[in-house]
Amino acid sequence: MSYAIVRVLPTVIAREIDSILPTYPPEPYQRVFAISEVKQQLIDYVLKQVLGQASIDRARAGKIESDRQDLDVQLDRVRLLVHLGLAEVLQDNSSHCQFARIGNYRYSDEPSRWFG
Repeated sequence: MSYAIVRVLPTVIAREIDSILPTYPPEPYQRVFAISEVKQQLIDYVLKQVLGQASIDRARAGKIESDRQDLDVQLDRVRLLVHLGLAEVLQDNSSHCQFARIGNYRYSDEPSRWFG
């Protein structure tokens, strides 16, 4: 994979995240990934997966072809990895999810009367 492609990849990944994230529920996905550190973890996750696959492809073929069809396949792969990464990074940052949920509830020291 050429140096120019590697430099552009984080921008492409961030753009794909920004286009895919609105299709997920606001809570917890959009709220958690609005945190820049968590979003950067997702970019790093996808980048690591793409670069790891590129190394495997290079070992098999001896080189990476950069024709239009290959770029479309790589972009589809980036989209898939964004979907997979959303779930994995969210799970790794579950403390952000729990904090976000706790903020929506009101707790009291009294026992619930709901059970009768």
